[in-house]
Amino acid sequence: MHLRLSPLTPSDLPSLITAQYRAFASEQMHEALFGPDTPEMHALTKERHEKELASDSSMRWLKVTDLDTGKLMCAANWKVWAGFAPSAAPSSSEKSEGKEANGTEEKKTQDVPGGFETQCTWWERSEREQAEAIVGDFVKRRAENVKEACVRKFHHPPFPNAYSQSQTHSPYLEILHHILPPFPPPQDPNNQLTNPLTSVLHMLFTDPSYQKRGAGAMMIKWGTDLADHLMLPVWVEASEVATPLYRKNGFEDVEHCKFKTERWETSYWLLRRPARVRSMEGKFV
Repeated sequence: MHLRLSPLTPSDLPSLITAQYRAFASEQMHEALFGPDTPEMHALTKERHEKELASDSSMRWLKVTDLDTGKLMCAANWKVWAGFAPSAAPSSSEKSEGKEANGTEEKKTQDVPGGFETQCTWWERSEREQAEAIVGDFVKRRAENVKEACVRKFHHPPFPNAYSQSQTHSPYLEILHHILPPFPPPQDPNNQLTNPLTSVLHMLFTDPSYQKRGAGAMMIKWGTDLADHLMLPVWVEASEVATPLYRKNGFEDVEHCKFKTERWETSYWLLRRPARVRSMEGKFV
């Protein structure tokens, strides 16, 4: 079998979504977050992925294709934050978009690294409340953990291209102080910086008919190699079944996450792969 890893394109989305629902058929958390395996939910999930492809500059969707058949075997959504940017205050037009006709504020997706949609409108009444509670717990855990090297304040020091210290000190941050371009003028009146220096494997799945053939390992290697070149840590939330593969690739357990509602019971592991510094000879130091 000949495999090829390449960027995902919008034309791949129908095949991707079919593989996604097949791969997560037994995962209760996926059902809560993406709804049942129906044509209607496939269409809604396609819209969500199209929006990500068009608007999320931190995201990289990848695919592994079986060159013998041309079929999509595996897909992954990597989110990489390797730089800084000031958080701009919302414009007047953005503020007005968040209001409904009656003048009430419309609830928006919480801004966390790679957060899921927080409004599970595909469910009704009690099931929607339960699904949104699962999303809320997931978002809370990610926000609490995936935040390292996040610079909260910056100033204009006497030396060019030098930045204020992070609340979470890390050796690779010191190196990036010297190689990143200078900040643009602050847009936030509080000089708040919200971009972390980290990488998250937001989603990885393999079509069940192609599992145990190395496609998932290819995806993990792509992201961890990139993280090593950028001197970034990597985070992932993994199912019980997938956790051994991540541990084999250098990820370490951080938290065993569980959440139970009347309909769903979720269980997954939060894992972290520490930042590594690769020398010119390709060895880690």
